[in-house]
Amino acid sequence: MPTTPTTAVPPVPPTAAPTVSPTDARPRSRPARLLQPWLVLLAALGLTLTAAVLAQRAADAREQAMVLRAVEEDMRRLQARMDAYVALLRATRAFVDTQDERLSRETFAEFVARLRIQRDYPGIQGVGWTPRVDGQRVAGFEAGARAQGLDGFTVHPPGPREPMFSILYLEPLDARNRAALGYDMSTEPVRGRAMAEARDHAGPALTGRVTLKQEIDADKQAGFLMYVPVYAGGAAPATVAQRRAALVGYVYAPFRAADFFGGLFGGSPASAAVRVYAGSAADAGPQALLYQSAPVPHGGRELRRSLAVGKGGGFTLVFTARPDVLPFGERLMVPGIAIVGGAVSLLLFLLVRAQIELLQRQREQHARTAEQKALLDQLIDQSGEGIIMADAQGVVRVFNPAARAQHGVGASDGRPEDWSRDYGLQGLDGQPLALADTPLYRALQGQTVQDARWQVRRPDGSVCVLAGTATPLRGADGRVAGAVLISRDETGRLKAEQEREALLQEISRSNRELDQFAYVASHDLKAPLRGIGNLAQWIEEDLGSLGTGLPDGVADQLRLLRGRVGRMESLIDGILLYSRAGRTAATQEAVDVALLLRETVELLSPPAGVEVRIEPPLPRFTTDRVALQQVFMNLIGNAIKHAAPRPAQGQGARVEVSCQDDGRLWRFAVSDNGPGIAPAYHERIWGLFQTLEARDKVEGTGIGLSIVRKAVEAHGGRAWVESAEGQGATFFFTWPKSS
Repeated sequence: MPTTPTTAVPPVPPTAAPTVSPTDARPRSRPARLLQPWLVLLAALGLTLTAAVLAQRAADAREQAMVLRAVEEDMRRLQARMDAYVALLRATRAFVDTQDERLSRETFAEFVARLRIQRDYPGIQGVGWTPRVDGQRVAGFEAGARAQGLDGFTVHPPGPREPMFSILYLEPLDARNRAALGYDMSTEPVRGRAMAEARDHAGPALTGRVTLKQEIDADKQAGFLMYVPVYAGGAAPATVAQRRAALVGYVYAPFRAADFFGGLFGGSPASAAVRVYAGSAADAGPQALLYQSAPVPHGGRELRRSLAVGKGGGFTLVFTARPDVLPFGERLMVPGIAIVGGAVSLLLFLLVRAQIELLQRQREQHARTAEQKALLDQLIDQSGEGIIMADAQGVVRVFNPAARAQHGVGASDGRPEDWSRDYGLQGLDGQPLALADTPLYRALQGQTVQDARWQVRRPDGSVCVLAGTATPLRGADGRVAGAVLISRDETGRLKAEQEREALLQEISRSNRELDQFAYVASHDLKAPLRGIGNLAQWIEEDLGSLGTGLPDGVADQLRLLRGRVGRMESLIDGILLYSRAGRTAATQEAVDVALLLRETVELLSPPAGVEVRIEPPLPRFTTDRVALQQVFMNLIGNAIKHAAPRPAQGQGARVEVSCQDDGRLWRFAVSDNGPGIAPAYHERIWGLFQTLEARDKVEGTGIGLSIVRKAVEAHGGRAWVESAEGQGATFFFTWPKSS
């Protein structure tokens, strides 16, 4: 509908604004001096990196030298100790050679005692003598040993073999060494290979990793043994065959590995971990590990060394250096150079960049200002709404193309008093617009004008209806520095509103005429129908008064006639209700659905034998009570007509009404236990005058369900049926919770 505004807006002359791309205001390339801070930073960091690398290399060299010196010192001490043990066993062999038949447990024990091995030879478990035993003289050998005070001495493992080498003497004879007496070491492969190596090469030989017979505790250490052969006559024969024939036994020493190497490497300052393996580097696996001083440090430098003993056997040692071998001060040198150099580099970078960025920000600020002005000019120039801007003196500074199209003229340089004449400003009544009612002028006076309407008469005589908003522009001090008017062409919209209003009035008039026609038609149609019904009743009464009785079939035909008259009256009422369904003004009121349903059932008065059940819970809400009751009247009445008893299931005729919460809607259901409806008719039954039973069988007009669907859909819900033949029918409809 058109509205009459109190103010009109004068068009404002535009200022020509150049079209500028956002990138036009920015420098096309960075000045070369913007790279200067980075060049300074890179140069300083390069010098810092060079110094740190040189310092690191020097530290690595010092660390490597320290580790190598420590490793070589450890290897020297190990070599010296092994040489001492070889010399010890050779001295023992010389003693055995000189004793010949005089060798006894007492003389051997006295000799070993003089060696003071527990003081001067750390890590050794003892010194022993294991003679060659003739397999046929084992019993005599055992008896001789027992005679020397070795109670319970036996050669083991038992069984005939040739030759046999049983441990006879092992000093000092403590509990551990006593457990080894009598053991034939040649029966165990690792010991046997070392013994054969010593025999054939006439020199000392080491075993691989073994578990000593002395390990009588639960916690057993790894161990190894050293053998030196003893030949008849003292000197070693020239050939291997002669040596094998002349062999009379071995002097040997057992070692517990942890005791032996722990005293040697336990306090090594140069390495955090020393692992000792029996055999060559190729044998250095977990099965050959004799000793490990500590967990292997992560990232440490690893060095491998080998030590051979005699012609057979030896050790492989793996040294893993700690990462922190260097003194604390030297370790800090490299990170110190990096930190100090990096800090100095960063400081130089920040100083140079701060100087350059100061100038760059000034240039960028200028570029952004130019860019924003260009974007604003583009926005004003390309806007679909008219934009008119005036300064505080009323001089029009902006008058965009859309404003020119609305007014049919460009901006003028006239005073505000001339705006009405220059731009053809008029009120909606066609009269010239007063300056005090002009929106842009009012904005210059400090007012904000919202949704004003006025019209413009263009030079070609056409009229354009405009609507818009005028806003004052204030400076930093709060004073009005100008005003802006934004207007839009509403000529088409005003015309559409006028046409819509006329159409609504026409529809209202048509509805009133339709209601009047329906009322008149209903009255005019019902009058003759009532006459026909009365005439049929009079005929029946007159014929009955003759006393002769009615002829056959006449009474039935008269009752059928009255029934048809009643059906026509119901049909006329149904058509009238259908025409009004969803079209009458709704009165919103609070509705208790349970109470409404009880009233509806009372009005319908179900016949005897039909049970109507109302299932709780039922809602209470505000809605159109009349329309909702009309829907229930039709659905429950329809269900009462079709409900039928089912003796086989022990059921009488029954109708049920229930409700469920369906989000924004209530979903109601009305069901019966009648004959049901085939799926093919689920949509057909909602049409006007549609019934599935003959009207003489089930009385009805075929309009009730049409009224239901029309009323439900008019209130924003929907109605549908679910049924199958012989299974009854359930009619559903949804109803909004709020109007």
